[in-house]
Amino acid sequence: WVNGYQLEEYFRYQGWSSFFEILNEPVYPHLVKDFWVRAEVFDEEDAKRKLMSKVEEDPANQGKTRVEMGLNEFSVSHGN
Repeated sequence: WVNGYQLEEYFRYQGWSSFFEILNEPVYPHLVKDFWVRAEVFDEEDAKRKLMSKVEEDPANQGKTRVEMGLNEFSVSHGN
């Protein structure tokens, strides 16, 4: 019972019981591992270097956006 409601019956009726059972397993480390393998972190200096490299490879890239050159967008984040 949660806040006066028997929620377990609602979820069992809809076939969601197995979903909630897997949440009781240690899934967080797997999520972090999967995220971290795909994460790419670079600073402003590195972003500029990659941009200049693309222009040097092909001068026709001059004036194009990062996305138009096949690079990821970049914005400076100031943490609070």
